[in-house]
Amino acid sequence: MNIRADVLRIINKVVGNVSYLEVSFFDNDIISSLQQIDYFQKKYGFSGLALEFIDVKTSRDLYERVRSKSAAMKDDYLTFCIEIFLKFSVDILRSRTFTKEESLKIVEQLSAGMTNRIIVEPDTLDKVLFSKLYSEVLKSIRKGGIPAIGGVNENELKSRLTLAVYRVTSETILDTNLPLLNLTKKGNEVIHFLSSIEKVFEIRVPYSEVGKLNIFTSVYKWLQFQRPGNKFTKESIEQEIMTIAARVFGDSNLLTLLDMTNFIERKYDITISKSDLLSSIGVKSFIALVARSLKEQKPQLTAAMANIEDRVRDATSEYFAEKEMSSDRPDDEHQEDNKFIEDIEKRFNIRFATYDLMQLQNLNSIVTTVERLVRTNRVAEKFPGLLPSVGPLSAFIKSEIFKLASENTKKNESAMMTDLGAVDAPKKIDSMRSIEIVVQLENAFGIKIPQDMLYLIETPDQIVALVEKLVAEKESRLLPPEQKGGGDITDKL
Repeated sequence: MNIRADVLRIINKVVGNVSYLEVSFFDNDIISSLQQIDYFQKKYGFSGLALEFIDVKTSRDLYERVRSKSAAMKDDYLTFCIEIFLKFSVDILRSRTFTKEESLKIVEQLSAGMTNRIIVEPDTLDKVLFSKLYSEVLKSIRKGGIPAIGGVNENELKSRLTLAVYRVTSETILDTNLPLLNLTKKGNEVIHFLSSIEKVFEIRVPYSEVGKLNIFTSVYKWLQFQRPGNKFTKESIEQEIMTIAARVFGDSNLLTLLDMTNFIERKYDITISKSDLLSSIGVKSFIALVARSLKEQKPQLTAAMANIEDRVRDATSEYFAEKEMSSDRPDDEHQEDNKFIEDIEKRFNIRFATYDLMQLQNLNSIVTTVERLVRTNRVAEKFPGLLPSVGPLSAFIKSEIFKLASENTKKNESAMMTDLGAVDAPKKIDSMRSIEIVVQLENAFGIKIPQDMLYLIETPDQIVALVEKLVAEKESRLLPPEQKGGGDITDKL
């Protein structure tokens, strides 16, 4: 297990080092679905639209759909299914859980090709992921000695176990776990989004390349390659993509962000990069981006401004005032996401304005904003007993907010146990990112991150080091005394 790679993947999924579109709409299963579409296009010459895969729900229907649109299709149904499984087994098995009966059949199937029979404790094999099943097989081999493995190395063993899974489950595992056959609402929207990109820009999207670069750079590159000499400018490409995304995904915040940016562009007669806009995280990044655009494009204007960033803040406040959004609250579509904010308001008897919501980006910013509102609203005087009379106020607020965030996040705990892509940061704000990272890491590695250590973490490397430490401590507790300090199974294989 590569703990560092897994930790950074979780952090990047939640926080993101790519644009808002990639973070919000492109998760592992969606990227895998797009790669499967690309596979059918290249291997079989599939000539239909990507939209034709949206209503396909079984491997048999998938075979018929591909065959009907592929002149080069020669495979029969069983060959088609086996090749798909072997090609995308990592994605298929990522979140698949096996019953005790299935697990025992898989182990028995694996044993058929071994020198000695592999015996695994049945009680350890109920409702397990593939990684757990593989781990139990390795433990069995460690107990039984090297002859049980028949001379194969660890990678070969995993390949044989994967094949044993297919022999037991056959094509039904494609029906239940192939990402393309199990598209979520978000997955459907992504395919509609990319299909709209193809239609508007008159290009063919190479689905295997989606997610490698931000969508703005990708479309620009595809246009240059497929339509050299096209009339689209960088600004017009970005504006079109933003408009398509807002329409297809129906995200009110994306529409607001685009509308507010257009308002500021008109006010100051400047152009703001939409790619940089969506790559920025939080109100501070947004204000810095606008201020930089002003300095670059209107140097004479900015030279006369005492504080450019304050002027930008005034412009955003003006926008919200013009739209009469100061008392707006999220719609029912994002009710669960925004219950966290409502719980904070009830707990401290405060009210967040829209501008306050824009500043909530992480745990510390929430604490700072709540503390400011508590003091300015004189909550302690108006509601005696609500706040502690002794001790630091910020420490109390921090503890209470962590409890509220944890309670709101636990609603999705069962989904996170099997699929890290099942939980998204709130749509109205992204203030629960730090809490989401913690919960996802705890579920992914089966550890508990102490609350008091959370506030000392400032960099991804510190998170990696902490998780590695906690995982090592957990594994040390699980090992029997005679195995503690023993060699790695890889060395013995």
